[in-house]
Amino acid sequence: MPWPLEIRGLKAQYGDKVILEDLDLLVEKGEILTVLGGSGCGKSTLLKHAVGLMEPAAGTVKLLGLDLLQADEGEKKEVLTRTGVLFQGGALLNSLTIAENVALPLEQHTDLPGAVISDVVRMKLSMVGLFDAAGLFPPELSGGMRKRAALARAIALDPEILFCDEPSAGLDPLTAAGIDRLIRDLRDTLAMTVVAVTHEMASVKLIADRVLMLDEGNVLFEGSLAEMRESNNQAVQDYLARKAPAAAGGTGTLLAALHCEEENK
Repeated sequence: MPWPLEIRGLKAQYGDKVILEDLDLLVEKGEILTVLGGSGCGKSTLLKHAVGLMEPAAGTVKLLGLDLLQADEGEKKEVLTRTGVLFQGGALLNSLTIAENVALPLEQHTDLPGAVISDVVRMKLSMVGLFDAAGLFPPELSGGMRKRAALARAIALDPEILFCDEPSAGLDPLTAAGIDRLIRDLRDTLAMTVVAVTHEMASVKLIADRVLMLDEGNVLFEGSLAEMRESNNQAVQDYLARKAPAAAGGTGTLLAALHCEEENK
């Protein structure tokens, strides 16, 4: 049985700038893995490699058992139909209704008749609490409702693995908590694996089965939230406490990101 996501020796870079170095990651079936860290630590770059948007400079990325670097376009297309992505900004099309946005993956990747697609869309919108918003357009929705609509589209094809990029970013605490709980409920209902990139500890506490913490392109910590709390790594403890230590050590990027985050609160 292949791992939902298997990464070995990943090196990622933009030009000469190395973002991730020799990263290994195995994601277990049915778990929610949160990828944590400050801005610039490599979270989004890791996500782009996981879904095949970037090719590794070195190493391998296997998505649902498929080596993305070795696969042809047909194989990539097939495996991506088994994958859902919740983009940070939602990426909904403003010219389409919410129902039409959710229908897009079904129209593009299945041969289902229109009536069946409509039934599936209604079911997915009901699952995220937006049944009555089907005929509205994205600009007519609140930020939290747009995230829910984007989530409905991401699960339209019943994905085996769901990738979430900052799922609760930009939302008030109560709305963010609602999105986090919804992701966990959908994981349980649809038996999905979830990989969620975030910098929000509140989200980690609500949804994480396991945490991968990055700093300057390297793995700073990997384990459960309970293990994270017991970690002897001072940078990990500083992140949990949301404070910058007197001596940065090797955690300059993480600390700078934390400083910026505090200033923007």
